[in-house]
Amino acid sequence: MNYIAPRATQIGSQDREPILQLYLTCPKCERGLPAKKPSDMESEKSCVSNLLVIPRVFFTETVIEKRKPLSTTARRAGWVGCNILLGDIPEDGKIRMVRSGVPELKQTVRHEFDRVRGLAKLPPSLRGWTIDVLNAVRRIGEPQFSLERVYDFEGELQAAHPRNANVCPKIRQQLQVLRELGLIEFRGRGNYVLRE
Repeated sequence: MNYIAPRATQIGSQDREPILQLYLTCPKCERGLPAKKPSDMESEKSCVSNLLVIPRVFFTETVIEKRKPLSTTARRAGWVGCNILLGDIPEDGKIRMVRSGVPELKQTVRHEFDRVRGLAKLPPSLRGWTIDVLNAVRRIGEPQFSLERVYDFEGELQAAHPRNANVCPKIRQQLQVLRELGLIEFRGRGNYVLRE
């Protein structure tokens, strides 16, 4: 089996795929990335049991939730933080590197990154719509879907993008973009299939 090899010297470099240069072998058990948070650790072996990576293109306005400003009595009064809504990121953006303590194969991780690499070429203003429509398609829960099923998310998409008054044409446009990126396949007469 060909697992991702640890190369600590490459972490943080301007390498083409720096995220793939993480340590994925624990010297104690040779099974996972040494953990830093107790919630990610197996009690007996002190190794990461699950690790997923989210490419930065999936961090759009719709997955960032503004928090209340800190109170006036706080040391950093007025500072406003945010929450990342992981549940609103489509599964395509959650690339698993370690699952149940076992590192994913290097080829599998690279394939998953390659599948979504095209999203980085889209301008940020368009990318948010594209990812929101992809998320709607994933939420349908079936590999084959129709345009009408995606239209069921019109209200949600309108709420997420209030400045756009033409949601249905925008949905069709984004389905075309997803098709050009190779994430979905058009089957004719308003029918599509998710590509894995």
